[in-house]
Amino acid sequence: MPFRLHGKDSATEEQQTWALGAVRRPVVGAARSARGRERVEALSGAYEMAP
Repeated sequence: MPFRLHGKDSATEEQQTWALGAVRRPVVGAARSARGRERVEALSGAYEMAP
C-alpha cells in the first residue's frame, strides 16, 4: 500500500513522492451510487441466516 511506503523512514524522496501520487480519491457519482444501490436491493431477501 502506498501510504505505508510514504511513512517509512528508509524510503527515498522519490519513493515517497511516488507513494503520494499513487493515492487516489474515490470516484463519486449519482449513476455509480444508483447502480450499487440497485445491486444491494436486488439481493434483499435472497439470503437467510441459519438458526
